[in-house]
Amino acid sequence: MKVLIAAADRDLLKSYQKLWELEGNEVTTAFDGLQVMACFRDHTFDLVILDETLPRVGVERLAKLIRDCGAGLLRLRGREEGFSGKTESLPGETILRYPFLPGELFEKAEALMEQIRKEGGEENHEEG
Repeated sequence: MKVLIAAADRDLLKSYQKLWELEGNEVTTAFDGLQVMACFRDHTFDLVILDETLPRVGVERLAKLIRDCGAGLLRLRGREEGFSGKTESLPGETILRYPFLPGELFEKAEALMEQIRKEGGEENHEEG
């Protein structure tokens, strides 16, 4: 799978990159919003892991670009006071709140990609 990981914290970015590469994924990284936009000019991705604290370009603008390009979007978001466990994600994306374990990151990504595959299969599978 082709994965773009975008996070402002470079140590965190390197850790995520290693984790995803160990799982056999092709990984590209970006540490600000402008780099994310540049990556999409040159490549396509199956999944984007986007830390919502990314500087230089608004996260909603990046999310729209990612959705328009057909990639799944896993948004990493800080815990909010009084968090009830509910998320406000759009189709083709999901939200994971800090702190989380690496296994949770993979589980959310796998569930998201399965959802995207099912939605794509339903649209393309008319025969019974």
